[in-house]
Amino acid sequence: AKGDVSVGMETAALEVDLNLWPNPASSELTVSTNHGLDGLEIWNASGQRIIAARLPGGTQRWTVDVSDWSAGTYVVRTSKGTQSFIVE
Repeated sequence: AKGDVSVGMETAALEVDLNLWPNPASSELTVSTNHGLDGLEIWNASGQRIIAARLPGGTQRWTVDVSDWSAGTYVVRTSKGTQSFIVE
């Protein structure tokens, strides 16, 4: 229609990899990202926050001891994304 202006903009997506290993875990879980972590939270399947950690700027890898955790599904939430993992 007369006066309609369409402007196309492309935005570059920042590709962030959030990795958890091993999954399932039995002794340790490692969380890593290619763009640094500033903090993370881990929640159990009942919705209880198990860990809330602030990390030094630029931290790309963090390991937590899960050897005494109950078996089940947990969720890691960071500013870079959210993923679940299993403790056996």
